[in-house]
Amino acid sequence: MKATFKENILVKLQGNLQVNSEEEGKRNFIEGEMKLQIVEKHDKSVCIKLAKLGWYGLGVASKGKNTGKISGMAHFGKSTIKREKEGLSFTIQTTSDIVYKAIEDELGVNWISDHVTTVESEIFETIVSGKFDVSSDNEGKYQLRDLTITMRYKNGGIRLVDSLYLYQKRPSTFLLAGSTFGDIGNIGNCHPDLEVNERTLTIQPVGYRSSTADTSPTGQSLAVQMASATNIWGKCCINFNVLPIHIITDATLKTSSNITNIRASYASPNANAIEVFFVDNNLPSIGGGVANACNSILGNVVMSDNNAGNPQLLSHELGHILGLGHPGATFTGCTEPDDNTVMTPSNSPNNPNSTNNTHWNCINVANPALSTSTNTCCLMHDIPDTVLKDFPEDTGTESNPGFPGRNFYSMSNVWNRQANAAGGLNADGTPDHENPAKFEMDGVTLHTNYLFAKVDVLENLRVRDAEVRFYLKHPGAGGGAANLQLLGAAPITGTLTPGTTQTVSLPWTVPNGSPTHSCVFAVVHTPAEPSEDITALNWNQTEQLVRDDNDWAQRNLTIESTLMNFGNIAEEQLSFQPIIIDYPDEKGLKTVPLQIEATIAENKAIDAVELVFPSMDKCIMVKPGENLTVEITDSLRPGTKVLMIARAKMNKASVDIGNVQEAVGITPILGDTKIVGYGFSLKTGKNSNAISQLIDRIQGAFADFGEIAGPSNWDCLCKELQEIRRNGCSSSTTLTMLFRDKVDSLKKLQETLLKNAEEAYLFADMDYAYEKLYRTIENQESDAHSFDAIRDLINRFETLNWCLYLSYRETPLLQDEAC
Repeated sequence: MKATFKENILVKLQGNLQVNSEEEGKRNFIEGEMKLQIVEKHDKSVCIKLAKLGWYGLGVASKGKNTGKISGMAHFGKSTIKREKEGLSFTIQTTSDIVYKAIEDELGVNWISDHVTTVESEIFETIVSGKFDVSSDNEGKYQLRDLTITMRYKNGGIRLVDSLYLYQKRPSTFLLAGSTFGDIGNIGNCHPDLEVNERTLTIQPVGYRSSTADTSPTGQSLAVQMASATNIWGKCCINFNVLPIHIITDATLKTSSNITNIRASYASPNANAIEVFFVDNNLPSIGGGVANACNSILGNVVMSDNNAGNPQLLSHELGHILGLGHPGATFTGCTEPDDNTVMTPSNSPNNPNSTNNTHWNCINVANPALSTSTNTCCLMHDIPDTVLKDFPEDTGTESNPGFPGRNFYSMSNVWNRQANAAGGLNADGTPDHENPAKFEMDGVTLHTNYLFAKVDVLENLRVRDAEVRFYLKHPGAGGGAANLQLLGAAPITGTLTPGTTQTVSLPWTVPNGSPTHSCVFAVVHTPAEPSEDITALNWNQTEQLVRDDNDWAQRNLTIESTLMNFGNIAEEQLSFQPIIIDYPDEKGLKTVPLQIEATIAENKAIDAVELVFPSMDKCIMVKPGENLTVEITDSLRPGTKVLMIARAKMNKASVDIGNVQEAVGITPILGDTKIVGYGFSLKTGKNSNAISQLIDRIQGAFADFGEIAGPSNWDCLCKELQEIRRNGCSSSTTLTMLFRDKVDSLKKLQETLLKNAEEAYLFADMDYAYEKLYRTIENQESDAHSFDAIRDLINRFETLNWCLYLSYRETPLLQDEAC
C-alpha cells in the first residue's frame, strides 16, 4: 500500500550497558546509532522499520574477564506502531551479530580468502522498544522516548556475555534525507533518491621504524592512499577522519609478514578507530594487504607500504571494513559487491584496483563505527550508462549530435506492435514499428498493443533492478500532470552486462481522450540512475531531454488514414486529419509568430495536400516534392490552440490500391522553436477497409464522449455500429443509411453534451459538417458523397473530442437521457 508520509530518524546511542543483569549488574559505556524508518499508509496504519542498529565500546566486564573492543550490528526488523493509553509505542524483534576482541584472542581469525579474515560473531536475540510523542516542529513528527534495547545470547563464539541492556530516556535524534517532514537537504541538481547523509569512519594509521634513528618509518604511502580512498568512497558520501600516525619502534615488525603479531602490536584508545598497519614487505602471499572484515569494530588492515603501483590498495581494504566482500564470492557477514569496481581484487600492491564504485556498493556500506552527520550529500557513484538508441548509429553520446538522414522521433529503439512480437528490422536498420489500434474487430473491446524498448549498456558495470517506463504525451502539449500519462513500466529481468542487450515489452491500450497523433517517451530507470520527474516539462523541453539524456527515447505514433476509391469520381478527398497545435499558457512564454514547415516527398499518388486553418482563414497548398515554410500568424498568444486540417487529393489514375503510403511532414515553428512530430502518413486501401477504420474512429470518439458525459444515447449508436461491424459490412450503403436515420438525434445529443463547451463545439466547426451531411441526404446524392460527408463529420468528432479533453477534462459535463 502506498505511503503517504515517511520519516527517517537517526538515533544517537550513548550510555552504559547493563551486562548480565541477573548475575553481575555491571555497567559499561558504549556509543553508536540506530536508524528508524516510519511509514504512514493510506489505511492509517503506521509501519516502523529498523534499518540500522550499530554500537561499539572499548570493552565490557563479564564473568571476571574483559571482552576488549566490542561491537554489535543488528539485522533488519520491522513492526507496527500501536496506540495505547500512554501514547504510541513499538516493539521490534530481530537478532544481532556481536564481536569482541576476546573471541579473536581465544579462537583466532578465519581466513575466508587470501586477503580477508573475519572474527566469529555471537548471535544475540534482540528486542528494540520505545514510545513516541507526536510533534509538529521541524525536528520531526515522531519524538522518541523511553528507548530500550535488550540483547540475549543465542549461539556462537565463547559466550563471555549472557545479556546486554541499554535504556535511554530521551535519546538525541535528527531527521535523515528522504523524510517527508522537515527541511532536509534539498541539494540542487540531485535526484531525491540519491540524496543521503554523510558518514565518517575514523582511521588510525600505524607505522614502524627500526630504531629511533630510523628516518624512513613505514606509512610513507598514507597520503597517496588516503587521497585515493577519499575520492573513491567520497562517491558514496563516506568521509574519513584520519588520526595522526602512531609510530612503533620495532625492527622485526617493520618488515614482518606475521599478520597476527602486527595486529597485536597496537590497539587505538579510540573505541571507533580502525587501525591500518603499514609494513615494509610486499606481502605477496596475501596480495599486498589484508583486512579483518566485515561489519565489526575489529576490522583492522595490514598492508604493504611498497604500493606505488596500486594507489587504490587501501581503498579496497577499507571496502572490506565497510562490509563488502569480493565479486563472485560469498563471505559471511559481507555483501557481495559489483565486479569491475574497487572491490575487484588486483592481488598485488603493484597492480591497481579499479577506481569505480557503484550505487550497489554505496547503499550496502555498513560498519558500527560509521558516524552519520546531519549534512546531506549527493551520491556520485559510477553508473553502467544504459542507452535507448535514438537511431541505429546512436553511440550514446550526450548531448546527441544527430546523424545525417536520421531523426529522433521515428527511428528509435522504442516502438509499438499490435501483437506481442517484437518484429524485425526495416531496411534502414530501424525497428518495424506498427501504429496502435484502439479496438478489436468488434468495435467495442479495447485492443491490446505492445510497446517495445531495446536497452543497451555502455560501461563495464552491472545494471541492477532496472525498468523501462513509458509515457504518453501529445505534440505541442504544455507541462503539468494533465498533459502527461504514465502508461506503465516493463522490468528488465536479471542484470545487464556490457555487450548484451535486452528487449522488454509493455501491454497497453489506447487511453480515452488520446488524439490520433500522440507520442511515447520512454526512459530506462534504475536505482543507480533514477529518471527525473518530467511532469513540469512542456513538449519542447521533453524533446530536448531525449537529445540530452541517452536514457530517454521518443517514438511518434503516426496517424494513418485510408484512401477511398469510388470508381466514377475523378478526384476524391484522400484524407481529413484534424491536428491541434497547442501553445501552452506557461510562465515565461511570450506572444510569437506561428509558421508551418510542410514537406511532401515526390510521388504519383497525391496531387496536392491542403493545410487549412479555419479560425484564421488560411490555406496552404503543398505539392509533391515541395518544402514550404509559411507564416500563419505573427502573434500567437500563450494558451492558444490552433486547429489545422490536413486534406489530400489523389491522382486516381496513378493509384495502386493497397500499395501506396505517402508521408507528409508537418513542423510548426513557434517563434524560434521547431516542434517536430506532427508528420502523418496517407495510405490507399479498399472501401471495406476504409469503412472498418471509420467505425473504429467513431467508436473511439463516442467511447471518449461516454467517459466524459456518462452513459447516454451515444451508447445506442455505438451498439448499432457494433452490429454493422459484426455483420462484416463491405460497402458504404449500410453506414450511410445508419447516419441518415440518426443524424437529427445525433446532433441533438451532441448539443446537449456541449452546453458547457460551446467554444470546443465552434472550434471543431461541427455545423459545417452537419450541413454537408444534410445536403447529401436532401439531394439524395450518391453513397460516395454521403460517405465523404460522414467521414468529414467523424473527423470533426475526433477534433471535438480532443478539444473536450484538453479544455474540460476536469469539468463534469451534463449527462444525456437514457438510451
